[in-house]
Amino acid sequence: MTLRFCGIIGPTSVLVALLFCVPASARDLGAANAVGLFGQSCLSFTGNPSGLREWAARYHLPEGPPPTREGFLHGNQGRVYVASTVYGQMALVSLDKGYCQVVMRQGNVANVQTELRDQLLARHATLNLLLQQDPQRGAAQKIFAYEQGAVHLQLSITAHGISGPVAEVILTSTLPPESSDPPARSPASAGNGS
Repeated sequence: MTLRFCGIIGPTSVLVALLFCVPASARDLGAANAVGLFGQSCLSFTGNPSGLREWAARYHLPEGPPPTREGFLHGNQGRVYVASTVYGQMALVSLDKGYCQVVMRQGNVANVQTELRDQLLARHATLNLLLQQDPQRGAAQKIFAYEQGAVHLQLSITAHGISGPVAEVILTSTLPPESSDPPARSPASAGNGS
């Protein structure tokens, strides 16, 4: 029996619920959990840090200890929640300025990209590649325009410390910049998760 990614999680622990809402197949469950958490938190609450923090409290996500927060906040004001599962160490970062991030300490970058594409397609969302920075000095980034109904966001997948297919993977959602002209778009490929 294959389970599907759940769109709405009831009043149980979000991490436990995510474990039961990902497919029981050969998929990378670490990537599925990270993208599932990103969809439940960041895609729903970008630009609404108080809403995100209420959501995290409702699902009993603990805040990270003060010494580790700075490693995620980089001088910005915000909160960091521990969101690790048996499939990997993760953090949910809520910046006061409205940005939202899910950070995987070690993840397969290609699998995260594929999982993001698949879960967004299941939401009937549009994802257009805006910018791709190829790996340099162990880091790479892809930036996308995300649209689902009236929701317009800018998403990015950043990989740091790339060692083969594994890296620290950061999924980020922000409100799109309003003051600049949008860059030329190229559709995201359906075949490789970009």
